[in-house]
Amino acid sequence: MSWISLVILLGVLLLGGCASSPDPEDVVKNGSLEINPAVKIGEALGNYPYFGEKTWVHYRDAQERLIVEFKGIIDLYKFRGCERDGVLLTPEMVYRAARRMRDVNLTYIARFVVSEDGKKFSLKSSSINMDSLKKETGKKQFQKIFDEDYLILQNIYANQPEPSTWEMLYSAGG
Repeated sequence: MSWISLVILLGVLLLGGCASSPDPEDVVKNGSLEINPAVKIGEALGNYPYFGEKTWVHYRDAQERLIVEFKGIIDLYKFRGCERDGVLLTPEMVYRAARRMRDVNLTYIARFVVSEDGKKFSLKSSSINMDSLKKETGKKQFQKIFDEDYLILQNIYANQPEPSTWEMLYSAGG
């Protein structure tokens, strides 16, 4: 093999190695949903003012589908002073509710299925996971609030307080 052929072969191998499929998380973050096609998913979830920590991961599920998962930890204290339907959650109400709910963790989760070519996706699920310690037994309990009508997601897109959490805070803080 000549020196020139070796250089050409090396160049082809290097360029071929650079061609990779798009990052699945970026595909979802840069995409949009029918809720508001003008807003990218990454912007809507990333800028939601009631989330604390936010994470994006991707993995293969049991059916070998490529899943992109967003998790946003709901920060109860960020609900201070917010209003729903003309009713105000005062800072005092939120502090009282947060004390009563100190063992409760709320996490919003959105899962997207990404196509095998990595160019398209669909929303698989939207929910809030609530885990807490049962006072009587000290055992952990878990509840999933399904967002079947995507009302939670619509509130996230509108930067409005998520209704289930708001109602829990109002009940516990009143």
